[in-house]
Amino acid sequence: MAMTSPGGITDQFSVLALARWQAFRNSLRRKQKQYELVFTVMYWLGGLGIFLGGGALFFAATFFLLPKSTAMLGVVFWILFLVWQFVPVVLEGQSPAVDFREIARYPITFKLYYLMSLAYGFFDPAAATAVFWSLCTWLAITLRKPEWALRAALAFALFILLNLLMNRVVFAWVSRIMQTRKGRERLVMFGMLCAVMSQFMVYYQPRGGVSQTRARMLLTFFTNVHTFSPAGMAQAIISKGWVAATTAVVAGLAGVIILLGVVLFRQLWRTYCGEIGSEGSKRSGAVQVQPGWKLPGLSETTSAVVEKELRYMMKDPKLVMNVIMIWAVCFLMTTGSQFMKNAFKFNLQNSTYVLPFTMGYSFLVISPQVFNMFWSDATGFQRWLLSPIPTRQIIAAKNISVAVLVAINMVVITGIARLRGPIQMTQLALTLLCSAYVGLFMFGAGNFFSVWFPKRVDPTKMTRKNVSEASGISSMLLLAALGGSWFLVTVIATGLHMPWLPFAVAASLLVLGAVFYQFSLAKVPRIAEKGLDKLLAELG
Repeated sequence: MAMTSPGGITDQFSVLALARWQAFRNSLRRKQKQYELVFTVMYWLGGLGIFLGGGALFFAATFFLLPKSTAMLGVVFWILFLVWQFVPVVLEGQSPAVDFREIARYPITFKLYYLMSLAYGFFDPAAATAVFWSLCTWLAITLRKPEWALRAALAFALFILLNLLMNRVVFAWVSRIMQTRKGRERLVMFGMLCAVMSQFMVYYQPRGGVSQTRARMLLTFFTNVHTFSPAGMAQAIISKGWVAATTAVVAGLAGVIILLGVVLFRQLWRTYCGEIGSEGSKRSGAVQVQPGWKLPGLSETTSAVVEKELRYMMKDPKLVMNVIMIWAVCFLMTTGSQFMKNAFKFNLQNSTYVLPFTMGYSFLVISPQVFNMFWSDATGFQRWLLSPIPTRQIIAAKNISVAVLVAINMVVITGIARLRGPIQMTQLALTLLCSAYVGLFMFGAGNFFSVWFPKRVDPTKMTRKNVSEASGISSMLLLAALGGSWFLVTVIATGLHMPWLPFAVAASLLVLGAVFYQFSLAKVPRIAEKGLDKLLAELG
């Protein structure tokens, strides 16, 4: 249990903030952190543009559309709710990460601990953005309809407080589940099921369109959900005026807020007292040893490293979920004729673009594993140093394991795309060539960035970062350059009626990619040996 400090809350918070600031300054002594700070600043500048631009958009939309219909307030509240509750998870821990299990070790009172948890949730980038957009919306309502200003202020205050408490309760609950491997697997599988079902509900439209009966059922369902949702209740407070129904809605929101506050109190008290989750599994005394894999064309050592990497991939529920989502997107594109038109305003009439699009998406999904090859090692990184295996062989084996995942994606995506109709062999061969050279360039660049900007991954944290800021931005830029160049070549070949040009360019890039990859295998081991202290400091 955390110690009790005799100082006031202000003094405790000041001391704790100073300790966190000193830790941040000490981390900047390493060049890696200094370089990453530059990429982090770029990331936050982009976020600042979204922050201000979104606020202006919310103000303008509310100011001009509110006189026409109050239904637009429901859309505004739903956007704010979804941004606050789901964007922190999507950002993969890009916000400043604070482990409150570590904070509880400081000599602070539980009152400060509780307030700090709320403050951390309030100043989260997604939460701060939602609050700012709420203020812009309230300002537009006040200017357009001054008589609604007080009701709007009450609605937004209750809405913001409910979102804050709900976000902290859900995060505390999920963080507790994430402390065990079984909990992580069950949580991610549930999230994967919800994501797939939502995609089918929104975008899956069989040939022939949607029947009127189905449309009415969906409309009734979403209307009922909206009425009893936080967004619908906040809209009712503003639009219905000071009537008995509004008082009931206010009382209902207040009751939910009190309930969430009590639940959060119980959750934080357990963490404050030092309670942590445990696997709780029983282990027998007998040790069952099975022979390892022996892959064709690879030595026993390389096969062992590849087996280890693939087994860790299969045990990572988030990676498994992302791979299945690739297949789900391909299935929706193949069987739902209106998916691409509704989602991206792109009318897809044949399977010509299904393979390139989904393979490009698959490379985007697996890029964190490529640009942070030691993601699965955690504290076991030192064992690579103690083993007699050359570093070059370890890097090559890790690349092979990700290449196996790329090959599996290619086979599954091709099989799903075949459901729509025959696939031209020229298109399939061209996609294979493109996937090969993109993979070689990615693996080569990923090898360099894995030792330049290593990142330790903690699987017990929900908003964990799978890759450093520098590697993440660099991977996006590389994929954008490779995809953009390929699109340009395809457009030129179509305009000049030269169908052989894409094959020639792809073959040339394949050779260049192979040379670059061999260069990385020769250079990266020496870079890793020179920067061994940096790798141990980050991964050890």
